[in-house]
Amino acid sequence: MARVGIDVSILATAERTGVERYQLGLLEALARTDGETSYFLFSPEPVELPFELPENFQAVTRGVGARLVFWRETQLPSLLKEHGIDVFHSPVSAIPIRGRAQKIATVHEVPWVREERAEKRGGKLNHAVRLFLGIKVAAAIITPSQQTASDIERLYPDTADRICVIYPGVSQAFHPPRGRLEIHETLSKLGISESPYFLFVGTIRKKKNVSLLLDAFSRVAEELPEMRLVFVGKPGDEDESVRARCRDAGLEDRVTFAGYVDDADLPWLYGAATAVVYPSASEGFGFPVVEAFACGTPVIASDAGSIPEVASDAALVVPAGDLDALAKGLVEIVTDGRQRRFLIDRGLARARDFSWEACAERTMSLYRQLAGE
Repeated sequence: MARVGIDVSILATAERTGVERYQLGLLEALARTDGETSYFLFSPEPVELPFELPENFQAVTRGVGARLVFWRETQLPSLLKEHGIDVFHSPVSAIPIRGRAQKIATVHEVPWVREERAEKRGGKLNHAVRLFLGIKVAAAIITPSQQTASDIERLYPDTADRICVIYPGVSQAFHPPRGRLEIHETLSKLGISESPYFLFVGTIRKKKNVSLLLDAFSRVAEELPEMRLVFVGKPGDEDESVRARCRDAGLEDRVTFAGYVDDADLPWLYGAATAVVYPSASEGFGFPVVEAFACGTPVIASDAGSIPEVASDAALVVPAGDLDALAKGLVEIVTDGRQRRFLIDRGLARARDFSWEACAERTMSLYRQLAGE
């Protein structure tokens, strides 16, 4: 049987967002469905998982305190050799250059490919370099959408035969609410009013277009006096400016910044929302879109990146960065009952297209192919 090594170092953080949730969902599905392959989970720090690992999974910790960029090149290659790893899978584009295992990188997005004005400095330069090196040594590249695959092929045309599009899944924890008690308890715990609200889920950062969302809400606040706006997610590069913008607009009593919340609370937040709004300027997948679908909540989303691919016809899609269109969408999603019902029904159907079991099965197939089975 194949011996598969997986870099789980990104899971050392307690506040897990899209990339970490991708790896957690895949690992849990692999642990549930694959009892034959030997899995080795490598990290420099101990990682706590929210599920039990079966006997064919082994956590291997070495290099405590090492910076990840050095750990991947100084510790990982020897670990791959020591444990006889056939296939190594990184959940990001950073993979060790050294080491003889067949290597897989999951590349979630390369937004700067379509941002002609974007300077490749700081994080963007780091991402570009990691992608270049990863592409050079990867036997296969997994992407969560066809959009990301196309972006990589645009940069590196010779990668087409190594790219495998594998959609992530949506957890069964996300479903339409079956009662009000859990919703009441969750909203109360997080200090969120039980008034109707628009919900944004994601890090408060520029690429998510959170300022645009606040401006759109400000524009329709008088027309929709019963509505509130709730931001759920870690503070990012726009957190302070968005809060200041909120104060300047006099919306402090109608906008809530709930911060990062546990995954266990998210289904109830989605289920209680009038709509989820996702105006992002770039996405490789967009978990909040499909999670909202699964909870029976209508979605307003931008047409950026992979969002139209993932949402299909199940969301109210507006042009990215278009304030007028977004404001109009907020009003429409509240006042047009027929449109709401259509989006709820289509969203529930679309959510069923995303399964962690299917994601795990396709990923396992790739592992076995590269291992020569």
